[in-house]
Amino acid sequence: MKYETRYPGNPGDGPDPAYLWRMSDPLIAWMRAATATTNLEIGTAVFLVGERKPLHLAKQVASLDSFSNGRFHFGIGAGWKREEYDILWVDFDHRWDQVREAVAVMPTCWIDDESEYHGKY
Repeated sequence: MKYETRYPGNPGDGPDPAYLWRMSDPLIAWMRAATATTNLEIGTAVFLVGERKPLHLAKQVASLDSFSNGRFHFGIGAGWKREEYDILWVDFDHRWDQVREAVAVMPTCWIDDESEYHGKY
C-alpha cells in the first residue's frame, strides 16, 4: 500500500514498522483474552472510534465489558493516517468531531431503553 502520511512514531527516514499493518482487530483480540482469563485487566490504548459506526461499536464494547466482567478499559483516539479515513469515507479533517459525537451516542445505547441522538454525523 502506498501512502504519504508518515507514522509519527517513526524517528527516521526508513519504512514504518510492519506491525502497524499486521495487528489483529483489538476488540476481537481482547474478547479472546477476556474469556481466557479471570483477573487480567484488558483495554485499548488508542482505539480509532472514527473508523467504526457508533451503534455497532457500542454493542461490541458492551459485550466485551460484559464478558470480561467489567475488566475492559476503553481508550479512544482519532488516528493519524489520512489514507485510512479516506478508504472508509470518513472526513479526516473533522475526525475529532466525529469521535466526540460517537462517544456521546454510545452511553445512550447502554443506558436508555430507547436511544435517540441528533447530531451532525
